[in-house]
Amino acid sequence: MFILCTILPAITIICYLGVVWWVRKTSHEMQNFNRTSNAAKLEKKLTLMAVLISVGFLSAWTPYATVSFWSIFHSSESIPPIVTLLPCLFAKSSTAYNPFHVLYFQQNLSASSAAVVRKFT
Repeated sequence: MFILCTILPAITIICYLGVVWWVRKTSHEMQNFNRTSNAAKLEKKLTLMAVLISVGFLSAWTPYATVSFWSIFHSSESIPPIVTLLPCLFAKSSTAYNPFHVLYFQQNLSASSAAVVRKFT
């Protein structure tokens, strides 16, 4: 369960970081030509949104995974109830953070995506 719920998303996030590195490298090369297209800007914003969602996932679920592992390998009585409750609530509330990321970026992306669509139609 730990592998599917924590390690696999962490690997996905590492892959996202590879994409971010590639986009950053490509954007630096494009800036050398002074031709940054709307599609490139849109791609950068989408990548940033994906990275922020991934970091939000890890920051919300890592405390829960830590407390869970502690209770597996040590006595669960050594953990105060509030310490077990807070990471659980924080992890479960992580689904409420994603719409705010998308809403923020949707306002910024709508103009960029409209410009890209106009360019290709």
